Amino acid sequence: MNSLLNNLSYRVAGRRPHYFRGILVLGICLLSQACSTIPSHPDVEIRDGEFSAELAEAHLVRLAELGPRRSGAEAAARAQAYLEREMELAGAESAWLGSGREGDPRHLLATLPGDSEDVVMLVAPWSLLGDDRWADDAGAALLLALAPTLASGPTAYTRQLLLVEVRSTPQKLGNAQTVMDSEVWDFIDSRTHARERVRIGAEDAIRRLDEAGKLDRLRIAVVLEPRTGPTVPRMARDLRSQPIFRSLFWETAAELGFGDVFPSDGEWRSPSGLQAALQAAGYGQVVSLVEESEPVDVAVAPAAPRAMQGAQPKSRLEPIGLVAYEGLVRLMERLERIDAFGQ
Repeated sequence: MNSLLNNLSYRVAGRRPHYFRGILVLGICLLSQACSTIPSHPDVEIRDGEFSAELAEAHLVRLAELGPRRSGAEAAARAQAYLEREMELAGAESAWLGSGREGDPRHLLATLPGDSEDVVMLVAPWSLLGDDRWADDAGAALLLALAPTLASGPTAYTRQLLLVEVRSTPQKLGNAQTVMDSEVWDFIDSRTHARERVRIGAEDAIRRLDEAGKLDRLRIAVVLEPRTGPTVPRMARDLRSQPIFRSLFWETAAELGFGDVFPSDGEWRSPSGLQAALQAAGYGQVVSLVEESEPVDVAVAPAAPRAMQGAQPKSRLEPIGLVAYEGLVRLMERLERIDAFGQ
């Protein structure tokens, strides 16, 4: 049994086979009929230290196959099982925050231990989708694809990937049930105010992390809020991010040829959502890569993409994933120099 499980892994092309920890979850699923309804693991070849847009798109398809998944539904449980399994296969130690019972969301924290216990964190929302699809799986797919890349990349710091569950109904904040009249919640329920629901979910996740002491060594949080849509994405110029760090990501985007996705001449924004919840809790070391466009109705026919300057992405998630990974690597190198200077 152990020998079988130890030989299950991502297919990695590179200098050597890269075997990952946490294979027990997949092994149990292979032996359990109950796991037969979980979407299959993407058969995508990846390279050490390289972000795979193909893998991100494959995760997006797998999650979309589950269809609407409201709290307590079988589809929701299958989505959670898929997220956990894929993080484990990437080599991360996964833990759920929250019970998942009615009114109590579940957030997935995946950890890749590093040489230092200081943490750099990637944060993205994942949603219990209803028929209206007011939000999508772009953030979850992106983090799942970044996980194996980070696992084979620099290890100077502990890397954490946090998937914040976002719900379409009021949820618990602290020990009290959120009380809102129907008109207020309908306002938040609109597509225009989807990020307000993201913020509410993030407040719950951050509170749980803080209570567990998981934020004590947090050095920087990188917020990823992409969307699945018919056009080339355009990321906001975030006014709230730390200037020294946000400039690093924007310089990275320009060097990679994605100046149209990360415009240096766009208007400054103050995005809410995940970033607002982190800063409200006192964590100001945040870089926020948030898409400017509003959620789109999946029934709307795809529009022709805008012409891009420089690199032509293979997928909508490619520029965001490439910039997020390369920017994070450069950020860790900068933190290493700062730490070495202080010794």
